[in-house]
Formats: sequence, C-alpha cells, structure tokens
Amino acid sequence: MKLIFPVILRVLLLTIQKSLLIYLNHHLEKHSMGNKENNQNESTPVSFLWNDATTKLFLDVYKRKKDLVNTRKIKTYKHSWKNIAEDMLHSGYSVTPLQVENKFKSLTRSYKNMVSNNKKTGRARTTCKYETELSKLFGKKHNIYHLLYQEWISAQRK
Repeated sequence: MKLIFPVILRVLLLTIQKSLLIYLNHHLEKHSMGNKENNQNESTPVSFLWNDATTKLFLDVYKRKKDLVNTRKIKTYKHSWKNIAEDMLHSGYSVTPLQVENKFKSLTRSYKNMVSNNKKTGRARTTCKYETELSKLFGKKHNIYHLLYQEWISAQRK
C-alpha cells in the first residue's frame, strides 16, 4: 500500500502536467497567430490624409450606400464601412473601414456642432466645409436636431 500511493500520485501529477502543457501550447499558438495578424495589419497604412477630393468621394459613396442599411440589404454599418472602403480602393484610395467610420463620425460631429452653434443667439455664425453635402444627407434627422431641443429645454429650466 505504501508503494502504490506514491506511484499513483506521481502518475496523477504527470497527467496534470501534460494537460497543462497542452493547454499552454494551444494558448501560445493561438496568441502567436493573433500577433501574426497584427503584424500583417501593421503593413497597411496607419493614417490616411483626407483631402477635399477624398472626402467628397466618401460622401458620394456614402450617399449611394446609406439606403442599403435602411432597407437591410446590408445588415450592419460595419459591413457598410467595409463596402465604402472597397469602393474607395477601386477609385485608388487605400483606406480601411475603421478610417471610413471615423471620418463619418468626425463629419457628423462637426455638422452637429455647426448646427448647434448657429441655433444659439449671440454667437458668430460658423460653417462646416461640407455643409451642403451633409445637410442633404442628414436633412431633418432626429439625432441632429434632438441635441438642439435638449439644449433649448435645459436653457428654459434655468
């Protein structure tokens, strides 16, 4: 009995050690594959300088693609950004879907700030470089004018 217990304990420890090594090896392989993907992404351009032509191209492509999300032909905006980036690539501009999404957010933010500033009294009128294109895109969109309504309500309460 005294000899069997240490042998069983040693076998048990070896099996635990093997399974732990297998798990760690699998985890390291998975992690190193992620690094390879990250290294491949590092070869793509990190930043893209948006000029007037590329921004107008983006707005034109977005105008054509925006209804596809509303009609559910494109399931998510993530797919939409990918499609827009592919269209811009066909036009000769290497831009990532994330850069396209960030540009859209930036344009939306600047348009909202312009609308908000121009609705307030006592402030100088500001303009947005792509005001005409963005006003055609957004029109009377709820999320643009809802911000103004909330500001008006908070001013009334004071």
